[in-house]
Amino acid sequence: MKTVIENMNKFLEQRKAEVLEEAARLIADERKDESNFLKAKANIYDVFKALLGASSKACNDKNAFYADFKKRAETVPAVWRKSLEEASRHGDTKKVLTEEAKLSAADEIIAKFDELIKM
Repeated sequence: MKTVIENMNKFLEQRKAEVLEEAARLIADERKDESNFLKAKANIYDVFKALLGASSKACNDKNAFYADFKKRAETVPAVWRKSLEEASRHGDTKKVLTEEAKLSAADEIIAKFDELIKM
């Protein structure tokens, strides 16, 4: 459990740094609007870092920890999925792109977690 938490934290920090670097490159290319979507995505790594910490504090057992984190990892993005659906219905392109960026980060994080717990 400890190794999974450490590896997840490293992954979250690394991916956030990579996304923020890309956002900085976009700003340098005078593409601030695109950069803002990446900044929203970068924030998701912090959200999941907090979820990981909450699950690790709530559960001492490895299996309980895995189940708790997976539940949190599904519950939190559900709000973003609803927001994406609503934005799509109303043709709010900016909101659609923001929610898609956030959900892509969430999907990536969940996939990494699944990969780590199988090791």
